[in-house]
Amino acid sequence: MRVHGICLVPLAALFVSVCVLAEEQQRSTDLVELTTQLSDTALTIECKPRFEEIGKADDWIGKCNKLGRAVLDSAAASGQIAPVEGLAFGMASQFLKKLPASASLSERTMSREIPLLEKSS
Repeated sequence: MRVHGICLVPLAALFVSVCVLAEEQQRSTDLVELTTQLSDTALTIECKPRFEEIGKADDWIGKCNKLGRAVLDSAAASGQIAPVEGLAFGMASQFLKKLPASASLSERTMSREIPLLEKSS
């Protein structure tokens, strides 16, 4: 984890952690690797299968959406972002299910950037 300024707000209830400006956090499960990055303007989530073989099945996409949803819901509850409807990774979830088995691991990466809410003074 790289830290560049602390704001002490948890990003996800599943992963109690310190949220920082320009921070990148990485979480892994058996199937996927989820990265969250918080800058001064946006929250970015990125998820990919841990191994190429895992990427050939669709199970990892659901796991990414579940983990991504937890991060988005937590960020919305803390007032960092507006609530996000639908799948955490939106249409990318559907698109990736249609990739050929020969698609590379880098082609199987989903990401989404959500603008932060402006803080009122």
